[in-house]
Amino acid sequence: MIRVMIVDDMPIFREYLREAIDWGSYGFEICCEAKNGKEALEMMVHEPDIVLSDITMPFMDGLELAKKLKVDYDQTEVVLITGNAEFEYAKQAVKLGVADYIVKPFEKEELIVTLLNLKDNIEKAMEHDLEVNETLRQRDEFFKKLIYSRDLSDVELPENLDFSEKNFVITVIETEASLENIGHSEQALSWKSVVGSLYKDYVPIDGESYLFRDYEDRMILLSALNNKSIDLDEMDVLIEMIKDKLNLAVTIGIGQIYKGLSGIRTSYLEALNALNNRFVLGSNKVIYYKNTVEKGYKFYSAEMNESIINYLNQLKSKDVHEAINSIYKEASDNHYNIEYRRMISMGLMSLLLSHVVKIGKNIDDIFASPFKPYFMIQQSTEEGLEKYIISCFDKVIDYLKAHKTSQSSVIASQAKACIDDNYSNPDLGMTTLTKKLLVNQTYLRKMFKSEFNMTISEYMVKVRMETAKDYIVKSNYKLSAIAEMVGYNDAGYFSRSFKKYFGVSPSEYFEIK
Repeated sequence: MIRVMIVDDMPIFREYLREAIDWGSYGFEICCEAKNGKEALEMMVHEPDIVLSDITMPFMDGLELAKKLKVDYDQTEVVLITGNAEFEYAKQAVKLGVADYIVKPFEKEELIVTLLNLKDNIEKAMEHDLEVNETLRQRDEFFKKLIYSRDLSDVELPENLDFSEKNFVITVIETEASLENIGHSEQALSWKSVVGSLYKDYVPIDGESYLFRDYEDRMILLSALNNKSIDLDEMDVLIEMIKDKLNLAVTIGIGQIYKGLSGIRTSYLEALNALNNRFVLGSNKVIYYKNTVEKGYKFYSAEMNESIINYLNQLKSKDVHEAINSIYKEASDNHYNIEYRRMISMGLMSLLLSHVVKIGKNIDDIFASPFKPYFMIQQSTEEGLEKYIISCFDKVIDYLKAHKTSQSSVIASQAKACIDDNYSNPDLGMTTLTKKLLVNQTYLRKMFKSEFNMTISEYMVKVRMETAKDYIVKSNYKLSAIAEMVGYNDAGYFSRSFKKYFGVSPSEYFEIK
């Protein structure tokens, strides 16, 4: 959990920040609160990772607090909350090293995105998301059955779900970088669950909603409605906020509302179909399936994507070719124009690149630079589109055949050995590990967690703290030297980390050794 301190002289505002956000669901916890900067400094014994502070306060304001924290607690991130009249002060504070600022009034979602976007916090938040207990995993598997199973006769409802006499609608949330900027594909995958949670919290729905992932790693919101309508008029605000803060496109596809469980799969396929129309209608918006049908927009069956991914997993080039051929033949038989064919091509390319990232491979290792799929699709003729898409799928399959995925235990063990050998390097982190092992961060985090039942950052701390303990017990090195030997440039931060891990400070441990 990422620890947050709230600093504000107004009790009602502290209460609002405390109660309005489900902090735990985003990987945060409120560790302490303070009424002014002076009191906040005294509260630093709670070792917050982030200090969220108002600017105007008695005794010591937010600017002065930020300056002192930068000097004495430089590992702690500071986010200032400011009114319009204090805007210039906030900009000055950012120049001094404050992580970010928010101008009142603000939506709670804006605050969450700002906090999550702080340096080094994405990894922690995503690792928190991976720590799902067995009950939630079983629930998610049940929801997957509802969207994938054609026959629900053998599907049993969990005891804690009341789905009788409900109206159901599926929303598919896609968070992605554009084809023009595919280097951010991994970042987009990492942020999917955060964006899904923001969406679930933001949308007013009369009923219950359940957030889970489908087998292609898209975020799915299943809404069990008490009525027959859903209002997403305010979604543009959240979508623009995410685009502005994270530079990610969020597109939302929505199926139609159906009564009874049997309509859930239909609504899911409709939502996927609506989502695919983003290549014509544009990203960063809500797309209703009903509206695409009324306007005459068409797309190939969403079930075809399932088949193509299946063939990719089995490295069956011939079957992939036949599936893609059938998609373009349908386009030809229906006399689709070049723009629709380009839409289909971008949908297939997006499917392929998402799959590459999901299985832990780097796009740049497969395709020669410069790789510009968006440009190629826009420039290709009708005949050239199919040839280009098939050639890209062939390159991926050929690469995967030549570089068959290693066992997760091998990858995790390599990461573990790298940490064991390089823990004294203060710059050791996910970037170093992924470059050395030639896998992406999302994949490596999952493999490590699965193999060793702890996150990479937890293991790194464990190695450094246990090594530091041995130095304290078996040597006469100064604590500042020990800190440096286990990868900490800041002796004060090392001491706080040691105390958090062992329950006593290094000096106290030295006395009782």
